[in-house]
Amino acid sequence: MVLAGEVVRFWAAGYIRKCVAIATSGPFGSIRNPLYVGSFLITLGYCVMANSIVVLAAAMLAFCVFHGAAIFYEERYLTRLFGNQFIDYCKSVPRLFPRWPRGGGEEQYSFRCALENREHISAIFAGIVALAFALKIALK
Repeated sequence: MVLAGEVVRFWAAGYIRKCVAIATSGPFGSIRNPLYVGSFLITLGYCVMANSIVVLAAAMLAFCVFHGAAIFYEERYLTRLFGNQFIDYCKSVPRLFPRWPRGGGEEQYSFRCALENREHISAIFAGIVALAFALKIALK
């Protein structure tokens, strides 16, 4: 799940041109917040590795509060920045549950853009956390 989440995040990050344009291609053609979907998968993966219902409950609560607030803030910011263009995008693309298949914009994926969006840092961190869980299990 952690690997799948990182793949989703890296895929999405390759389309984001922060404060320049609304990402509408790739995963953004089907869902407005694919980075958060990737983060959700990563969080679930950590919870599975922790093997604790308490950790799962706490992580899901924290995830919903933190990411819900982030979505609220980002949507207000993007509405101020892009106006009706973003409002129209919101009307045609769902926030968290994708509509498949769906067309998108004309943007092309850019690995360089994903790196500029610092997604490699998230991937390195996820790898370190997954490795820590693996070591903990191996040393039991």
